[in-house]
Amino acid sequence: MKKTYTLFLQTGPREEVLARGVTLMHALVLALEHGDKGKATVIYGEEGRFRFFAIGRRSAEEGTFESVLSVAVPRSGKPAADSNRAMRMIGKKLLREPRAFWDGYIESDEDYERRHATPREMRHD
Repeated sequence: MKKTYTLFLQTGPREEVLARGVTLMHALVLALEHGDKGKATVIYGEEGRFRFFAIGRRSAEEGTFESVLSVAVPRSGKPAADSNRAMRMIGKKLLREPRAFWDGYIESDEDYERRHATPREMRHD
Protein backbone atom coordinates (compact mmCIF):
# COMPACT_ATOMS: atom_id res chain seq x y z
CA MET A 1 0.00 0.00 0.00
CA LYS A 2 1.31 3.43 -0.95
CA LYS A 3 2.05 5.87 1.87
CA THR A 4 -0.31 8.84 2.06
CA TYR A 5 0.00 12.25 3.67
CA THR A 6 -1.95 15.02 5.39
CA LEU A 7 -1.35 18.69 4.57
CA PHE A 8 -2.40 21.27 7.13
CA LEU A 9 -1.98 24.86 8.19
CA GLN A 10 -1.40 25.85 11.79
CA THR A 11 -3.36 28.97 12.70
CA GLY A 12 -2.82 29.61 16.37
CA PRO A 13 -3.87 26.59 18.39
CA ARG A 14 -6.05 25.34 15.51
CA GLU A 15 -5.07 23.15 12.55
CA GLU A 16 -6.81 23.51 9.22
CA VAL A 17 -6.52 20.30 7.19
CA LEU A 18 -6.18 21.04 3.49
CA ALA A 19 -5.88 17.46 2.27
CA ARG A 20 -5.68 13.94 3.67
CA GLY A 21 -4.84 10.66 2.03
CA VAL A 22 -2.80 12.17 -0.80
CA THR A 23 0.37 10.78 -2.34
CA LEU A 24 3.61 12.67 -1.88
CA MET A 25 3.53 13.98 -5.47
CA HIS A 26 -0.07 15.17 -5.09
CA ALA A 27 0.92 16.85 -1.81
CA LEU A 28 3.73 18.61 -3.64
CA VAL A 29 1.34 19.94 -6.28
CA LEU A 30 -1.14 21.10 -3.62
CA ALA A 31 1.62 22.84 -1.66
CA LEU A 32 2.90 24.63 -4.76
CA GLU A 33 -0.56 25.75 -5.84
CA HIS A 34 -1.88 26.70 -2.39
CA GLY A 35 -3.13 30.28 -2.22
CA ASP A 36 -3.55 30.53 -6.00
CA LYS A 37 0.13 31.35 -6.46
CA GLY A 38 0.20 29.63 -9.84
CA LYS A 39 0.10 26.25 -11.54
CA ALA A 40 2.61 23.64 -10.38
CA THR A 41 5.10 23.17 -13.20
CA VAL A 42 8.20 21.08 -13.88
CA ILE A 43 10.83 22.31 -16.29
CA TYR A 44 13.35 19.86 -17.67
CA GLY A 45 16.67 20.15 -19.47
CA GLU A 46 19.85 18.26 -20.23
CA GLU A 47 23.46 19.23 -20.15
CA GLY A 48 26.36 16.84 -20.49
CA ARG A 49 25.80 13.76 -18.39
CA PHE A 50 22.95 15.26 -16.33
CA ARG A 51 19.23 15.88 -16.54
CA PHE A 52 18.04 18.97 -14.67
CA PHE A 53 14.55 19.34 -13.21
CA ALA A 54 13.16 22.53 -11.71
CA ILE A 55 9.80 22.53 -9.97
CA GLY A 56 7.88 25.67 -9.26
CA ARG A 57 4.85 27.75 -10.14
CA ARG A 58 3.78 29.21 -13.47
CA SER A 59 1.76 32.41 -13.17
CA ALA A 60 -1.58 32.24 -14.99
CA GLU A 61 -1.57 35.95 -15.83
CA GLU A 62 2.00 36.48 -16.95
CA GLY A 63 3.12 32.95 -17.76
CA THR A 64 6.32 33.50 -15.75
CA PHE A 65 7.95 30.61 -13.93
CA GLU A 66 9.03 30.87 -10.28
CA SER A 67 11.44 28.05 -9.44
CA VAL A 68 11.10 26.61 -5.94
CA LEU A 69 13.63 23.79 -6.14
CA SER A 70 15.88 22.24 -8.76
CA VAL A 71 17.77 18.97 -8.83
CA ALA A 72 20.23 17.30 -11.17
CA VAL A 73 20.37 13.55 -11.73
CA PRO A 74 22.90 11.58 -13.76
CA ARG A 75 21.41 10.89 -17.17
CA SER A 76 20.50 7.27 -17.82
CA GLY A 77 19.08 5.79 -20.97
CA LYS A 78 15.60 6.02 -19.41
CA PRO A 79 14.23 9.59 -19.18
CA ALA A 80 11.14 8.44 -17.21
CA ALA A 81 13.32 6.75 -14.58
CA ASP A 82 15.43 9.92 -14.29
CA SER A 83 12.28 12.00 -13.86
CA ASN A 84 10.96 9.65 -11.18
CA ARG A 85 14.27 9.81 -9.31
CA ALA A 86 14.23 13.62 -9.44
CA MET A 87 10.63 13.81 -8.20
CA ARG A 88 11.44 11.48 -5.29
CA MET A 89 14.33 13.78 -4.35
CA ILE A 90 12.01 16.79 -4.48
CA GLY A 91 9.34 14.94 -2.47
CA LYS A 92 11.86 14.13 0.25
CA LYS A 93 12.76 17.82 0.39
CA LEU A 94 9.05 18.63 0.91
CA LEU A 95 8.95 16.22 3.86
CA ARG A 96 12.15 17.56 5.44
CA GLU A 97 11.50 21.27 4.83
CA PRO A 98 7.86 21.92 3.93
CA ARG A 99 8.22 25.63 4.63
CA ALA A 100 10.50 25.91 1.59
CA PHE A 101 7.40 25.25 -0.54
CA TRP A 102 4.50 26.79 1.34
CA ASP A 103 3.18 28.10 4.67
CA GLY A 104 1.87 24.78 5.96
CA TYR A 105 3.00 21.40 7.18
CA ILE A 106 2.93 17.83 5.94
CA GLU A 107 3.12 14.52 7.74
CA SER A 108 2.16 10.95 7.02
CA ASP A 109 -1.48 10.12 7.62
CA GLU A 110 -0.31 7.60 10.25
CA ASP A 111 1.63 10.24 12.16
CA TYR A 112 -1.23 12.74 11.88
CA GLU A 113 -3.75 10.20 13.19
CA ARG A 114 -1.39 9.14 16.01
CA ARG A 115 -0.91 12.76 17.05
CA HIS A 116 -4.68 13.30 17.19
CA ALA A 117 -5.63 10.01 18.82
CA THR A 118 -7.28 10.14 22.22
CA PRO A 119 -5.64 8.12 25.04
CA ARG A 120 -8.41 5.51 24.68
CA GLU A 121 -7.73 5.11 20.94
CA MET A 122 -4.01 4.66 21.64
CA ARG A 123 -4.52 1.60 23.89
CA HIS A 124 -4.10 -1.76 22.22
CA ASP A 125 -6.03 -4.06 24.60
